Amino acid sequence: MKNNTIFDRMSKQANELATLVSKGKTITGKSKTKTKTPSNSFLQQMQFAHIANVYTVLKRFVIGTFEEKSRKKSYYNFFMKYNLGGPRVYLTKAEATARACVVAPYTISQGSLQPIEITQNAGMLITSIRLPQGFNITAGTTLGEVSLALIKQNASMQKGDQLSLVHLVQTLTGEKNVPRILLRLHEFVLNPASATLFYDQIPQTLFTVSNGYVGTDANAEAGGIAYVLSRREGSKLLVSTQTVTLTPGNTVYRQYSCEEKKREALESYGIVTRILFADPEKPDTKQDPEDEYFAVSSVTLNGTPIAAGGGEPNVHSGDVLEIQGSKLTEVELKVNANIGGPTVSATTSSLSALGSVTVGSDTSIVISIAVTASINYLLRADNSAMVYDFRLAAQSAWRVRYL
Repeated sequence: MKNNTIFDRMSKQANELATLVSKGKTITGKSKTKTKTPSNSFLQQMQFAHIANVYTVLKRFVIGTFEEKSRKKSYYNFFMKYNLGGPRVYLTKAEATARACVVAPYTISQGSLQPIEITQNAGMLITSIRLPQGFNITAGTTLGEVSLALIKQNASMQKGDQLSLVHLVQTLTGEKNVPRILLRLHEFVLNPASATLFYDQIPQTLFTVSNGYVGTDANAEAGGIAYVLSRREGSKLLVSTQTVTLTPGNTVYRQYSCEEKKREALESYGIVTRILFADPEKPDTKQDPEDEYFAVSSVTLNGTPIAAGGGEPNVHSGDVLEIQGSKLTEVELKVNANIGGPTVSATTSSLSALGSVTVGSDTSIVISIAVTASINYLLRADNSAMVYDFRLAAQSAWRVRYL
């Protein structure tokens, strides 16, 4: 029996697409020949493969979140319908085979309830969910008190509704840093009579109060978040239409959706594109970013703030690096760095590999540097989730062949 997976079809199509375009004549060639314009259908196949991987991760939530689903079509079909023409993620052949997954602003629910909007503000994600002025959620606040506050301040919510918090954590695994997604689901039903402590059920980092609105903590792990409202009416399950909002510290999606990564992915299938910047007939390309905004810094080197995405800081013996945040301990954080200098291969190690570590409190870790190193990013020790990425997005993805 012949293989007929999505990757087999993509490899076959790569050979079919590899052509030479010369003086109006198309000459079929092998996979190493060059084509001026990559086939849109091939890029569509590439998106199809990635969205299928993401659906596998989200399946236990997505089933039930598309109101218009009919018996003839599955939730998988509707997830494809709403995302196939949307955000672009480009994976090399090796990454696609490894089932790589990148958190992207995909649509994860579609329905008739009022959508919950999310905006960025000072490193936090702020929703359109309102709370009474002066209302705060503490360790002693009950689910009933939060439910009553939400029902009073939001006309779109009523007793018995469910609010789901969908947290997608972006991780990089293995020696080749293959991107993966960790799905974390949290939910609560609006029940004004509940005496359950709210923060015993819902993580505080994903549901804090900010100027009368619900938002996330600035230290939420890099990835994406969505808040979905749902309601049962007889045999029907109603939901709000929601897409994933990327966290401010997420740089992986930018790396995997840029033109440079697109060319790298196509080249891995044997499709080499020659694009002359000065050619007015070239395919549309993205403009180079200028003064790109990065998240608010929570790391300082010798007292000077270092912005996420601003470039790998070089540290030397005698320097002092301070990591600021919440619930920080030495065992919870690791560092990916070129210890010995930028020409040495990067490795992931404990913070102590950089020098002496002092934990003054759960909000500050001070490292007295004892080596020469170039630091790429910080990550959690327990699940490899990046929490602070120093690398420039363009540099992290740059592997383009000069033609």
